[in-house]
Amino acid sequence: MVYIFSILSPPSGFISLIQTIVYTFLWKGPDKITRRATINCSDYGGLNLTDLDTSIKSLRLAWISKIFNPEPSPWKSYVRLLLKPYGGFFFFHCNYNINDYNINSIFYSEMLQWWSEFRSNFSTDCKAFDAIIWNNCHIKIDGKPICYHNYINAGIIFISDLMFSRNNIESFNIAKDEGLIG
Repeated sequence: MVYIFSILSPPSGFISLIQTIVYTFLWKGPDKITRRATINCSDYGGLNLTDLDTSIKSLRLAWISKIFNPEPSPWKSYVRLLLKPYGGFFFFHCNYNINDYNINSIFYSEMLQWWSEFRSNFSTDCKAFDAIIWNNCHIKIDGKPICYHNYINAGIIFISDLMFSRNNIESFNIAKDEGLIG
């Protein structure tokens, strides 16, 4: 069942129903201890039970390592196509909010949502000018995040890349020479 849900999205509420059935069987009625405690290892007083939500998320997130594996695969072309408007695989490095995007695949949309949540739990505080500009949930134009491929290709990725040590006219000429503005 866990394998199937690692590649197919379970219907809404199905995992909760399965967990209720398992815990009702385990306790022969209502829960005797918190479910969170039961997934702990026995050395710490738990029962080593599997948390289905976490297992499914971890299996889905394992696909990310497959995406970045250098060996070509036809399914990677589909992911690249889905993410092309947002910078392709570069999107995985951005500080995005998946609700700002229209990813036409429930599988990949959920994977990207969980990846965003995972990254935010382990992110370290960085200075504002070290943040990636593109697909950043905090940098929007007309309420939408931005992704300018010409700027990415020119190496302008971080906010600090926009801080020229020249005056406005020189900065404009540099951007124009790089083909970033018309």
